[in-house]
Amino acid sequence: MRPKINYLKTAFKILPTEEISRPQHLLVEAGTENISFLLYTRSPFRGEGLLAYQLEGVQDATQVAADLKTLLADEPLLKQSFHSTRILYNVKEATLVPSSFHNPFVKEEILALIFGSDKDAAVSDEQVKGKDMVNIYRVNRSIVDALREFFPFSVSGHVNTLLIPQVPVEGARLHCIIYQQSVNMLLLKDGRLQIARHFSYTTAIDIVYQLLHTCREFELQPEDVQLALSGMIDGKSALYKELYNYFLQVEFSPLPESVTLSAGFEEFPPHYFQHLISLAACE
Repeated sequence: MRPKINYLKTAFKILPTEEISRPQHLLVEAGTENISFLLYTRSPFRGEGLLAYQLEGVQDATQVAADLKTLLADEPLLKQSFHSTRILYNVKEATLVPSSFHNPFVKEEILALIFGSDKDAAVSDEQVKGKDMVNIYRVNRSIVDALREFFPFSVSGHVNTLLIPQVPVEGARLHCIIYQQSVNMLLLKDGRLQIARHFSYTTAIDIVYQLLHTCREFELQPEDVQLALSGMIDGKSALYKELYNYFLQVEFSPLPESVTLSAGFEEFPPHYFQHLISLAACE
């Protein structure tokens, strides 16, 4: 009998629309409430397909890992040989520290001080390219092991380690990736990164409150801040309307230049998966 998948529910399934002759690459984004698999080719970059799943219900990490193994074993699109595989973790248990103060021998203690102790987590640290900062984060070990077992030659990292160097450095900017129940936010002031924050929400008002509070915390007026949005948000949604009441400069983050997508992506607004394309397109 095939194992039952308890928590992973399909959100998107965009299959390649034609035979692919060039080497295929895979980007995996694994978060606390989602996991996505972006298939793409390079030189030039083209998004070929996307499998996206949401985690629903009360989540036990061991059971989620078991669901993940079942999904990976049953999905034909993921069984092929990829030229490269990159796994990026989108988890809130992450913090940035200046490079000069970073001590790799106390990274677990730093995360425990902020988020509490977790003996079941794998802890990593990464230098942010071009920045004087190190990203420290932790991921449940059973999830890490499940992905590593299926993709043994993959490289892994944290979403923010790649996102931060891509953010334009001029002016005051808020970059937000909207997920089903959380937001990944980067704030820049005078061209310098001020904070990277991952927070949960229940209603649109929760998000507005968090963004306004962040602006106030760093002495910024919302009307002076460029708000760039990607992920699960629609221009007609209540969230978008609420944000527009306070932020006068709102835009959906555009796809990188020279990127093309297969026909299956045309059914959805490009900002839904803009951050995945941007992460995959960067070297």
